[in-house]
Amino acid sequence: MAGRLTRKAMAVLCCISLIDCINFTMLNPYVDELVAHVLDKPPGDPGISIYVSILVGSYALCEVLFSPMWGLLADKFGRRPVLLTGLAGSAVSSVLLGLADSYPTALGARLLDGFFCGNECVANTYLGELVDSDNEAQAFGTLGAVFSFGLFLGPMLGGGLAHPAGWEPQLFADTFFERHPFLLANLLFAVLVTAVFALGLVALPETRRNGQDANLLQDTEGGGARRLGHLLPQGRKLRQLLIASSLLSGYVAARLNSFILVSSLPRTLHGLAISSHQLACIQACAAVMLALNQVTCYTCLVNRAGNHASYALGLLWTIVVTLPMPLYYMAEQHQSTFWRLLPITLWQATSQLGFGIAFPICTVLVNKECSAHNRAVVNGWCGSLNALARGLGPEAAGALVHVGCALETWDHRLGRYLGFYVNLIPASVSAVLVLRQRTGTSASECPWQRRSAAAEAEGEACELGGR
Repeated sequence: MAGRLTRKAMAVLCCISLIDCINFTMLNPYVDELVAHVLDKPPGDPGISIYVSILVGSYALCEVLFSPMWGLLADKFGRRPVLLTGLAGSAVSSVLLGLADSYPTALGARLLDGFFCGNECVANTYLGELVDSDNEAQAFGTLGAVFSFGLFLGPMLGGGLAHPAGWEPQLFADTFFERHPFLLANLLFAVLVTAVFALGLVALPETRRNGQDANLLQDTEGGGARRLGHLLPQGRKLRQLLIASSLLSGYVAARLNSFILVSSLPRTLHGLAISSHQLACIQACAAVMLALNQVTCYTCLVNRAGNHASYALGLLWTIVVTLPMPLYYMAEQHQSTFWRLLPITLWQATSQLGFGIAFPICTVLVNKECSAHNRAVVNGWCGSLNALARGLGPEAAGALVHVGCALETWDHRLGRYLGFYVNLIPASVSAVLVLRQRTGTSASECPWQRRSAAAEAEGEACELGGR
């Protein structure tokens, strides 16, 4: 790639992004069994649901609370040490989770894992400092595609390697792995993280500019308004972009939850009764479409229409394909599983054309509104708000599906789709917020950013990681 972005640095960032995504999705397939195991209760016991919710939500809660802190530390001490610290924390906490034999231990390991949650926002910051106008679309698109691939690889790794004594008794029966049935997946993940840590230690340069930490310390030790300017996102355009980003994250999370809940309804309620294996196959098709999008539509659309219009068009596409939602479920009575699931699979796959465009563009736009002095902390706030939206979105979607199903009658079964249509509101608002910013520059709104940009122009030397 052109500019200062090398293939080596891009490869390391992709590995970090993949690890980060696997980290918070790997638990999903076996979380019920893990909680039942540490509480010494049978799987499926309704009494464990609250403990499952707490364990799953603990990571998102830590991400909301600590992402801005990691962004601030990256602005103050450099991107490279924060990225490496996050990797080290992920490796340790995953092993602790695999070894957990009590619920407090499992919860503590998950909270520790959530504490070291800053890699996503810092990786976006790091990449934003290396790209130029020629390669930013391709670079952020690639990073987004790799991150999305982790959404599918994580559950495969976690679910496939749980209970190894059950699927390979000759090798794992009567061993440490039978007493700790979830250790193998977490141990393998820790090995992968350690390998990426070693790769980053050798191949990852520092991108923070010389003297940047001094300027930041001067500003944060100055007046209260100046200190606040570096700790909180400043400027109307930047705040609107952060809102648009969080709405996008909430939209996707709520949409996925609505899809799972509606598709899982039993056949007696005219549902698809989709299984976890069938859901995995549908998601795999979506992953393939997401990868194809990066080499076909994404770069071409951005080059022709620009970032703002492409973002709006991407979300508009997801809205358009969602409008005829009841039609995708009309095949629910078909005897063939293939034909019954084909419409909803096509919907999920073609929707990735829009999401594969919107997500990387949103990251690009947020980075463009930052200066070198506040880019990491702004990305930290962005990650925090996105995590909050990802936590609230599925809950709202679940409530809407529940209300919609309660309103249904034998002759009218459209209530179950209520969550899909209400969810189009945040998608529309997000598109409008971004589209309104096609003109103007952020420097006119934030004087301290103008000063930072001027200071940035004075020196172009980068600190290499092997100082």
